[in-house]
Amino acid sequence: MAVFELSFISALPIPFSNFNIVISMIIFVGVLFDYPLSLYLAFAAGLILDAYSPFYFGIISLSQIFMIIIIKFIFDNLFTNKSLYTLIVLGAGGSIIYLFFYFIFNLFFGFWHLGKEIWEIFVWQTLFNVLFLIVLFSIINFTSKKFKSVFLVSR
Repeated sequence: MAVFELSFISALPIPFSNFNIVISMIIFVGVLFDYPLSLYLAFAAGLILDAYSPFYFGIISLSQIFMIIIIKFIFDNLFTNKSLYTLIVLGAGGSIIYLFFYFIFNLFFGFWHLGKEIWEIFVWQTLFNVLFLIVLFSIINFTSKKFKSVFLVSR
């Protein structure tokens, strides 16, 4: 995923280059499947992305790990099921949380200045990540019975 993002997605024209497949997959795995696996995924993908980042090493990894910890906390305390609506809300929230930590760390180390383009990145990345999560959920829902609604039928 990280290699695909570095080699293909980053070369796309704006606004498509704002899509972050790594964040989408971390949220998808963390919300619908396995939280510890999503932590490992966030750390490993973050290390790969940090190796090619011009910023201090560890900013992306820390942002991704903080994001999945907060998403898991929100999921455990506010949501009751693993539905598409839950995934949409947590996907949008996760994208915003990740970007918030990413920009705060970069501002702290003096790499970024606040400008108009930051809001465009927030909007486009959140939109593309949520759309990708909807497509992933639809594929899993179509091919698997794991997330289908089950109703009790009285006989």
